Amino acid sequence: MICPNCHQQVSPGATFCGNCGFNLNNNQPVPALNNAQQTPNAPPQVTTPVAQTANAPATTSPSVPQPAVTTTQPLAAVPPAASQPAYDGASGAAFVGNTVTSSSYNTSLADESMQHNSKGIIAFVLGVLGCIGWLIPLVGVTLGVLALAFGTMALKSKKKVFAIIGIVLAVPVIAVSIFFWVRAAQSVLKSKSTTVSGLVTKSTSSSLQTITTPCYTTKIPASLTITKTANSCTFDAVDNKTVQDYEVKVLQIAGLSPANLHASVQPDAQNVVNTTPGSSIASQKASIFAGSPAYLYNLKGTDGSAGILDYVFDTTLQGNLVVIVITQSSAKNLSLSTIENNWSW
Repeated sequence: MICPNCHQQVSPGATFCGNCGFNLNNNQPVPALNNAQQTPNAPPQVTTPVAQTANAPATTSPSVPQPAVTTTQPLAAVPPAASQPAYDGASGAAFVGNTVTSSSYNTSLADESMQHNSKGIIAFVLGVLGCIGWLIPLVGVTLGVLALAFGTMALKSKKKVFAIIGIVLAVPVIAVSIFFWVRAAQSVLKSKSTTVSGLVTKSTSSSLQTITTPCYTTKIPASLTITKTANSCTFDAVDNKTVQDYEVKVLQIAGLSPANLHASVQPDAQNVVNTTPGSSIASQKASIFAGSPAYLYNLKGTDGSAGILDYVFDTTLQGNLVVIVITQSSAKNLSLSTIENNWSW
């Protein structure tokens, strides 16, 4: 049978034309055209003569030579098969050559690119917030880690500059947050230990007694026996058991100033040493007492005793020089901290 589309010979019973792929079920078979039915304008097709076999009967008389039989049939111009795109069965994307033409595939690539760009911006925002969040250790660490993660994922996006800034900010944020996290933990532990030691502090503070004068207010150990004149800024307190003595007096020195404090008080300090047998000045230096300029002498005795002599410059109702003397039988734990920490002008 003949294909009605390309006019080529088709095997009997075929569904599609082997030459052009035409669906033969939609048309009835067309018989081959003989020489009389050939299309005048179609080029003749020459068929090669078939040699007869030895056993095949001759169709013509032997004495009359037979010319070669040629059968021609029209050849219609075969239109080229329409170019159709190939399809990727896995993704459903259509390809022409190597070019992707699926709109859905292009959309997925665009979405993925936008996601990476947004991650770069997120990394930048988290890094900036981390610069504030490090004040709260846990928040700072969280923001820093997230900024580092998003920035790393967006390094190849168009927003890689934001991603890099986010990473650069994240590193110090994490480091500083961890540092303050450790400090906070240490502070909590210290506060717990202070709670236990606070019982001792409370009992110690309860063992102090308050001294109130027109010039100042302070506290000294409760074990000391105070000798004091009413409305006076001078007092003396002694503990005979521990051989400890506190003495505070106020003097008025004309022209006294922080600049000449050392020169003005040196004669009085030397007089204290001279009137105390076996004592001498171990060291001396300018200092500060309760916020006021002072000059401090450390005294020592040949018997192992020790003392502190401090001259404090401050203007009071009864004078401009406050002299503080503390002595005890040994130099161990000798300090002005108790009286100074509780001192107010």
